[in-house]
Amino acid sequence: MLISLAEVRSTFDPAKNQRFLAKIQSVGMAEKWINCTSPFATGGGGGLVGHLPNPGSLVLVCQPDLNGEWFYLATTFLREPVLEGDGPIEVAAAELTPSQRVADVGGAETGAGVGMPDRLHLGDDDGNALVLAHERRPGAMNNVVTLKSGEGKSLSLRDDPAQDEIVIDTGSKKNTSKLILGGESPLNNITPANSYKLVTTGPQDSINSNSRTSLYVLEDGRDIEIVNKATGSFWGSLAPIGDAAVPCGNVSLQSNHGDINLLAKSSRIFIECLGKSDIADEEEVIQIRTRRDGAVRIITEGKVEIKTKGDLDIDCGGTINMLATSGINMQTTSGNISLLAAGNINTDGAEVHLNSGNAVAATPVIGEDENVYGAQGVQTL
Repeated sequence: MLISLAEVRSTFDPAKNQRFLAKIQSVGMAEKWINCTSPFATGGGGGLVGHLPNPGSLVLVCQPDLNGEWFYLATTFLREPVLEGDGPIEVAAAELTPSQRVADVGGAETGAGVGMPDRLHLGDDDGNALVLAHERRPGAMNNVVTLKSGEGKSLSLRDDPAQDEIVIDTGSKKNTSKLILGGESPLNNITPANSYKLVTTGPQDSINSNSRTSLYVLEDGRDIEIVNKATGSFWGSLAPIGDAAVPCGNVSLQSNHGDINLLAKSSRIFIECLGKSDIADEEEVIQIRTRRDGAVRIITEGKVEIKTKGDLDIDCGGTINMLATSGINMQTTSGNISLLAAGNINTDGAEVHLNSGNAVAATPVIGEDENVYGAQGVQTL
């Protein structure tokens, strides 16, 4: 068997059988076709192919039979693969050695390496790569498997004590979108254990076309919180056509054809304006409305309490009917009681007393209660 250094000249193969041309030193720099090899190949659709050295590289080749074919063994890092015509190879002026340009195998960039090769890197010239890092030194660890593209997109499986997680990252330097799945037992709160986090700067859509969508917190869980922290200003020039005048900050829940059910089995339901807006003149309104014939009902086995520091206005287009089993008490502490009718005023009773001193004062009892978040609202995020 003959083993020799060879200089790669061209990787274009008219036969499309993964060969390249190289000048072989041991046979007087004669130009020969070199057959690539693979760690495995099935003879069908399976195999590891495509790993050709660049023109200008110094490679090791072998000839098992002196009168037979030449085969590719490996690429050396003896010099840079820079080819200029048919002339000599120019060594690139660079601070990094050729192997270090492929990857920081010593771990300097992470601060977890010890200067020895602690990572495996399979990549191409465009930056697409599979990286297996196992860098450990006192006070730092970088134990991760990463599949990444040349533009920075990546899938990382990280087993660090501090960051036990799986991360899918779009890699955009300005508007990064990523999905983070927390592992079982991180030693700090960089990524909470067994967590899920989706971060985007663009829209998030979850579409179900043929079944249901369910969101559960089971018996040992905590809360479901939805908070919109948008400022309330208009979206502006970044909005799609037709949406530029839509204000930000809304939380909308809509059903086109069914009911909306807000239920609490054994607790309370609060609908409340917190009065914490940053906009001084922003009005607080709670409105319940139907836009065609319907009804607004309040039904309870207990009391209905209404308390206001201002007026209580009722505008009824029909008849106001009030029925009480025990009695009706009406009182004003500093004004008049006025009854005005376009028709008759009818008062019937067993007896009608005027200025008798028998009137009963109204004594409304309004309970006070507070939601679990208080006046500050949800502060988790």
